[in-house]
Amino acid sequence: MNSPRATPHHEPEPLAARIYARAFAAWSSPRTKRNVASLLAAVFLGAFLLAGLERHGLLPASFPAPRTYFHAVGLVFSCLLFFEAFELVFSIADSTADSLGKQLEIFSIILLRHSFQELSALDEQLGGALLPGLLVRLLADATGALLMFVLTALYYRLQRHRPVTVEENERRSFTAGKKLIALSLLAAGAGLGARGIWSLLHGESGEFFGPFFTLLIFSDILLMLLSLRTSSVFRFVFRNSGYALVTVVLRLGFSAPPLYNAGLGVGAALFAVGLTLAFNFFETQGPRE
Repeated sequence: MNSPRATPHHEPEPLAARIYARAFAAWSSPRTKRNVASLLAAVFLGAFLLAGLERHGLLPASFPAPRTYFHAVGLVFSCLLFFEAFELVFSIADSTADSLGKQLEIFSIILLRHSFQELSALDEQLGGALLPGLLVRLLADATGALLMFVLTALYYRLQRHRPVTVEENERRSFTAGKKLIALSLLAAGAGLGARGIWSLLHGESGEFFGPFFTLLIFSDILLMLLSLRTSSVFRFVFRNSGYALVTVVLRLGFSAPPLYNAGLGVGAALFAVGLTLAFNFFETQGPRE
């Protein structure tokens, strides 16, 4: 009589991986996407209405309403970017390369938001005088956003998604570590978002992306160190270190003055493309990361 065939034993996934799986399933569901889109539309219409009431002096002076219609546009862009930050965090567990692409996407949208913020300095009906300095800043941000859009698309097209190791247990361990980092960033991002909303309601500047990208710098370095457990091959170490440098440059772009911020964003995207080209040139073939 033949003995029953032994089935392979699989270790249970760590708690962080299970929590991440539930959070990702909830976030990526079609219902969540529809709810986010509806929320953004409601925020825009509400902010647009409040801006109109503010324009006609129908709100108390202390009420935190958008001062112009273009401020309402900037507000909805800020909300969109907040949700894009969560997309970025979830992409970390899937691919560190794709998470860097998400960073470039977010910065390009931020440059577009800056263009609308420059317009908010004018009259809502575009009847104000186009000051030379304002026009230069607006065009610089818009051009920088367009260049980053093109370079980010090229960056994604160049990706080959190779693994740092072909050993299954090491790959599972590395992925579990990335999920734990992603969960930590989700919690930190939610805290920064709550603090930003509280600051806005009290008439202060609700800064979110500067501190958030500072956290991304440390998470990129931690991911690089974590990858050393599975592979110390120089090209992987250099690539992952380069990812952290791109994040540093983007973080500098948040505090840089106009014109320089667009230049830093485009420079970071160019470096990411060059880094990918160099990595692909020296890369050996392997399965997907």
